[in-house]
Amino acid sequence: MHCKVLTSHWFLEEICTEWFQRSSHRSRFVGFLGRPDGILGKPELGFECCVFAAFWIPGFFVTIDTSAMTDSISNDNSPASTLPGDQISSAACFNGHSSDNDSATDVCRRKISVVLWLSAILMFGLLILSRSGADPDLWGHVTYGREVIRDGHLHPTTTWSYAVEGYRWINHENIAELVMAAADLAGGQTALLLVKSLLTLILLGVPLWAAWRQGAGIVTCFFITTLLALNISFHWLVRPHMFSYACAAGLIALLTMFLPGGLTSRPGVKDRSEPLIFSRWLWLIPPLMCFWTNAHGGFLAGMAILAAWLGLDALELIAEPFLPVLQRRLQPLFSGLRRQNDSEPDSTSAIVYRDRWKTDVIRTIRHHAILFSVTVAACLCNPYGTELPLWMLSSLGRPRPEICEWAPLPLLSEDALPFWGLALTAMIALSRTTHPIRWPGFIVTGLLTWQALSHYRHLPFVAIMCSFLLTPHIEQQVRRYQRWSRERLASLRSGSTIRKQRPAILLPGLLVAGLAAAIYPRTAQLNVDQSYYPVSAMQYMTDHRLDGRVFVTFNWAQYALAVFANSSRESRIAFDGRFRTCYPQSIIDMYFDFTLGDLPKHIRYREDASGEFDPTQALSYGNPDLVLFERFRKNCTRVMEDANDEWCLLYQDSLAQLWGRRSQFDDPTSAEYLPPEHRHITDDLQEGAVAWPGFPVVRSSASSVAAAHPAVRL
Repeated sequence: MHCKVLTSHWFLEEICTEWFQRSSHRSRFVGFLGRPDGILGKPELGFECCVFAAFWIPGFFVTIDTSAMTDSISNDNSPASTLPGDQISSAACFNGHSSDNDSATDVCRRKISVVLWLSAILMFGLLILSRSGADPDLWGHVTYGREVIRDGHLHPTTTWSYAVEGYRWINHENIAELVMAAADLAGGQTALLLVKSLLTLILLGVPLWAAWRQGAGIVTCFFITTLLALNISFHWLVRPHMFSYACAAGLIALLTMFLPGGLTSRPGVKDRSEPLIFSRWLWLIPPLMCFWTNAHGGFLAGMAILAAWLGLDALELIAEPFLPVLQRRLQPLFSGLRRQNDSEPDSTSAIVYRDRWKTDVIRTIRHHAILFSVTVAACLCNPYGTELPLWMLSSLGRPRPEICEWAPLPLLSEDALPFWGLALTAMIALSRTTHPIRWPGFIVTGLLTWQALSHYRHLPFVAIMCSFLLTPHIEQQVRRYQRWSRERLASLRSGSTIRKQRPAILLPGLLVAGLAAAIYPRTAQLNVDQSYYPVSAMQYMTDHRLDGRVFVTFNWAQYALAVFANSSRESRIAFDGRFRTCYPQSIIDMYFDFTLGDLPKHIRYREDASGEFDPTQALSYGNPDLVLFERFRKNCTRVMEDANDEWCLLYQDSLAQLWGRRSQFDDPTSAEYLPPEHRHITDDLQEGAVAWPGFPVVRSSASSVAAAHPAVRL
């Protein structure tokens, strides 16, 4: 017998009850979605809503072969992640498995349908993560990587800064910078965006593969991919963090797929006397962590996840014999304990179990200790040895509230909506689950959530963990909803049989094509936002040969650094986004005194050893020639106006102000004198975007003067 699953939405239920009366309409249901007069053809629906509906509706309006699924789906308590071949999913007709009655053509169509649906899900996640704006640090990463490629070695001290001389530079992003520099040299913005797209597919594809391998269906795969993409989108720019999140997905995949609930016995063996099996795939963790260590400093988060998970896994096994009383009283809470039997073992089996438990504990602790020790050794395979982790721990021990991504998660803002969606999904998925709970993983997720609430940038790690851990629980809820819908349809259609529908190919094919068309314009150009970056100010500086020692505000320093590396290699800047990797805290405090002012401790961190608060010290330290900053920074504007006897305004637009020393640029006897008619002081609105890298056009001296704006409009 075959039946059709019906959604719970009443209006769809009524429509489809009548629609399914005629078999000819049933066979054309998927085609209706793609017609101009169908759902996707109505202009009042937004593109995202259409895509969401296209994933949601087919997940419930699907054909289910109950003869092939009776043993599994009739019981809500059956786990969703049993064996890879046990794929009873929320979209069974898309799962790639065939029944005995399927023809070769149906099997082929089903496989094609699976590939198209999973491709559409990946592309929808890629659409969410397709922001193409340039990050403030991207210019620096590309420049440092290009210099390493050019010179053939790493630079041991800070480069391009006049604020520090010979300061030890421990670069924790070498691989990421080399990859981005090589991409920029090979293909510019196109190659950089291709690297980003590749890492996006890895980040989304690994959880999607794990979910499909555990038996999740199209709807569940769509849910976890969308939640993951939404919770990472705020931080998904072309920057080394991409490597951290991709490596985190790989690490968590290894732990969840090959360390299920701790260590497990052989598949299908339920005898307590059987020994534990250690998967060889777990030994991919050391080389993965070695790569991560040299790609980005987020490897410390990976090591913390690994240490906590392995430790809790061993602790769970050690505590197993001592929890029978609590397990009986709190059965739902402890339903995830491994090798749990419904009946008490007899005395003989209890003795065997106790002996095996002792052996398992010893082997587990030994295995975990060796695995973690080898991973630690792998992390020390970096150009700095023990210096890198020790410096990272020292740096992370001091707060950095000045950087927005290190601020607490704003729970009452729209930026927190993806987090609340993830939390709500977790609550619903776990509320009635009977699937074993992975306690080590969920405890680690709780710790990561605490860190995400304290530091916004850790939210992606929470989303990655949940995309693996929640999959079987979401699938169970979806399947329970399916069962309710199927029973309701059976009551409405009692006594009749609905023919099996062939797997859909047209709809997912149209989705793939539509998503590709939507993604292309968002990934074709890496935009440099002129309302955020001083593109016009840097063009003015290039036209008038204004160079030397330039004090640039924090968010613009690496853009200015890259401009100077391209057209004025004698210039130097201070201070930039390398932060504590290249600057001592006293220098950071001095520049933030000027940029940010005297702010409360929860907004700005300042060490007592840095001395008295002095916003003017940065104007004399290192003897800078020029100062470039954002106009909206009132503290900067006030300090410069108070220092008007030593500094003069050379350039101004709606975004930026450029000041120069009077002794150099306002003295007619100076070789660097800039006449008032060549100064550009206006409120010209800065808007639009230019393509990466957004460097100024280097003109001849005559054309530079002609292109300058002589008028002074206040």
